[in-house]
Amino acid sequence: MGRIVNVFTPNATTQQNSLVESDLVVRTRLKAKTESYGLLKRLTDSTFNACFQTVLYLFGHVKALSSKLQGSTLGVVTAYKMVEHVRYILANERVHDDTAFNNVYKKMLVMAKIASLPSIEPPRRCGLQTQRNNVDSDSSQQYFKRAVLLPFLDSLNQQLEMRFNSLSIQAVRALALLPLNTDSLHADCDIIDNIFDHYKVDLPSPNTFKQEIMLWRQTWANEAKPALPLTISSAL
Repeated sequence: MGRIVNVFTPNATTQQNSLVESDLVVRTRLKAKTESYGLLKRLTDSTFNACFQTVLYLFGHVKALSSKLQGSTLGVVTAYKMVEHVRYILANERVHDDTAFNNVYKKMLVMAKIASLPSIEPPRRCGLQTQRNNVDSDSSQQYFKRAVLLPFLDSLNQQLEMRFNSLSIQAVRALALLPLNTDSLHADCDIIDNIFDHYKVDLPSPNTFKQEIMLWRQTWANEAKPALPLTISSAL
């Protein structure tokens, strides 16, 4: 009896493993099929098209800044300058929103053609909607500009303003006074004027501020960079 059990046990185990593997394959195929259908549904949806191309277009302005901020070689002063440039570009996009959306809409048309979408249409609207935008518009182009591009652009501008507001920028510019950064200081540069405007009420001798800056720069001019202090406390 024991021999019979020993003979059939491996076969039973093999069959069980085969059933488990078959069930796993079926589940994987069903999941892949569901996900593929969902992706196809999205790609043929005008709202998804508008959101995708809007994000792709606007994030193009911040891609270089994002890559630099993730590294360790970018100085704080230089980083804030780059942020100012990005904010200026985004503010200009907001002023010329028609031009900005025309660039987005061209990409939308290309994506719609690839996805075999006959036309770009806004979602069905009614008198009262609480789950999606219900903005007034005369065309699909105007609808997606008001419902997608402008809110996202305003949000992006607001986030940059909250994280890099003008006061913090002025304060960070004082890091240019670190011995390691004094090479960028000149008598007529904007950085000195900005530092002075921000800290002038706390300066003991405001009238000689620029002269003292030039003297400070010269103090560290002949020092080797590896020996320069990296913090304000060590410099003092």
